[in-house]
Amino acid sequence: MNEDANEVGRPRSVLRGRPLLILTWIAGISLFVMMVLMTIDVIGREFMRRPLTGALELIELTLVVTVFAALPLASWRENHIVADLFDPFLSFRVKGILRAVGSFIGGVVFTLVLPNIWQLAARANQFGDVTPQLGIPVSWAIVTIFVLCGATALTFFLRAVLIMRDVIAPKARPVQ
Repeated sequence: MNEDANEVGRPRSVLRGRPLLILTWIAGISLFVMMVLMTIDVIGREFMRRPLTGALELIELTLVVTVFAALPLASWRENHIVADLFDPFLSFRVKGILRAVGSFIGGVVFTLVLPNIWQLAARANQFGDVTPQLGIPVSWAIVTIFVLCGATALTFFLRAVLIMRDVIAPKARPVQ
């Protein structure tokens, strides 16, 4: 990302505190738990001939939390993949507008998938879907995906608004 992009819509002070910190800790703890589960499972399987019961299910569930808790973080920090081939040829305003449009489109995409995710959660709950070994309700994982996708959509929309604010009124101090 170039220097101009860093000046437009940098929202660090807006959500610097608890929401980002909480999501960072949730993703980090989930990743750590996944690592510990996998290590215990491999040691039990290879050295004691006894794998950890339900390890695969727990690793899958923690993977869901890790990935979907990191989505709002990546969206807020704009750590997603960006093709900036034409940036050297574009003005400050055009680059900001394109970033805002990209963020808005991201918000729309995540908003559009929310009803389908909710239907999946309702169906899993209705059928009583559980994991095979531990009997953990699958609907919990899907509701987690729903909540974190909603947070990602809100993050994208907020980014778009902040970027457009800085593009429309560039003399105002950009958010830092």
